[in-house]
Amino acid sequence: MINSVTKSQFDPSVLAPKADLYPKLWDSNTKKLNHNISIKLKQIAEDFIRGFEHPLNIKDIILTGSIANFNWNQFSDIDLHVLLDFNEIPDEYRDAFEDYFNAKKEEWNKNHNIMIMGHEVEIYIQDTNEPHYSTGVYSVLNDKWIASPTFKKQDINYDDVINKTENFIEQIAKISELVGNKDYQKAKTGIDNLKKKIKKYRQAGLVSEGEYSTENLVFKMLRNAGHLQALSDLKFQAYDSDMSIEEEILNFQKTLEEIKKKKKKKKGLWANIHAKRKRGEPPAKPGDKDYPTKKNWKKVISLRNKK
Repeated sequence: MINSVTKSQFDPSVLAPKADLYPKLWDSNTKKLNHNISIKLKQIAEDFIRGFEHPLNIKDIILTGSIANFNWNQFSDIDLHVLLDFNEIPDEYRDAFEDYFNAKKEEWNKNHNIMIMGHEVEIYIQDTNEPHYSTGVYSVLNDKWIASPTFKKQDINYDDVINKTENFIEQIAKISELVGNKDYQKAKTGIDNLKKKIKKYRQAGLVSEGEYSTENLVFKMLRNAGHLQALSDLKFQAYDSDMSIEEEILNFQKTLEEIKKKKKKKKGLWANIHAKRKRGEPPAKPGDKDYPTKKNWKKVISLRNKK
């Protein structure tokens, strides 16, 4: 079931910037990451890296996203990014490596549910050459801010955020209906297109207005409410169902094959006569085993007269 976000259910203050950084992670005096949490995050990143078959040339391990900024909230993930320079990968292998990195990232995040101070740790691999629009970026490896966030009041159009969020939820609901109606091919295409659309939509907002753009806040609302996960789950469901063969389908196909075989075996009188002529055999005589009965002759004559 795809739940809707309504104005009565939605608390706009969730998206508003806070006066301080998240106190459970950041030291209020030094503004640095809590020492014990820093050790844990380094360990998580190192364990993740050890899962690769070949050693990676790590440039940095950073903490970013709302948890490293003034717009943190109870839904914020701890976004831990492992930085690599993709330019070090030969051009002909870059796409394959990116797919490999994404697969390893998804596998790790799916198999682990690591919570720090009530917030889930999500790990990513990021290209150092990729534009990054967050105003809060902290180097866990070097224990210092790369981009230090500053508090600033924001004029957020909450109605616009809610309306745009509702629009995307409706599109996800329609795809859910396609899966329910077993239109799996159309559903898979719709999911891929919608995912690309949401990604481009968010990217455009980050480029034009930054983290507090309507587009980025809509993305956060969809993610926080579980709709992006629901979209991913629908994709797996559509694929698995499309590739599965149920017992009744096999039985139905078996029945069709049996009917076809019976039709081939049970040929008409004229078909048998023509087959004998083609083989050069003399026609059957009364008393022969394959000589037509009176009933067969009447049926043939009746069919002939109808033509």
